[in-house]
Amino acid sequence: MVENKSIIINDGNYLKYQKNNIIIIEGISNVNIDFNYSEIKTPVYIKECVIKNMYLNSTWFRKGFVLENCIVLNDINHEMGGHNYSEIHIHNNIFLGFFDFFDCHFFERMTVNNNIFIKGTNLIGNTCKGYKNIFDKGLELYENIGRLNEEN
Repeated sequence: MVENKSIIINDGNYLKYQKNNIIIIEGISNVNIDFNYSEIKTPVYIKECVIKNMYLNSTWFRKGFVLENCIVLNDINHEMGGHNYSEIHIHNNIFLGFFDFFDCHFFERMTVNNNIFIKGTNLIGNTCKGYKNIFDKGLELYENIGRLNEEN
């Protein structure tokens, strides 16, 4: 496993990280992943990593996103996220910090299963507020541990 790596991926440089038209980040320990304020037009797979910091603020994964078998150490802010034309899958992860889905609009289906949210998430929270999350083609949730309906 590779250790202590910082990966900053944004609108201007994401093509250099893709191979065969997809981005795969796999098997890295103590990695910093920064997608902040980006529109990524290629599928993204992050698998089997220990993520020190993950930044997803205002990130749009147009061709889909898979986060699988990872441990994420920091709080994650995914404000104004979504805007995806392919599915998003978040499976078998442990989130030690709060995962903030604030004012996200997911065009395609989102699947969140078998995760542990130690400090919770507002994925299905904020239901009575103007900035609740929207799931046009549905949200599939099962076998998650932790509060999924926090309010902020």
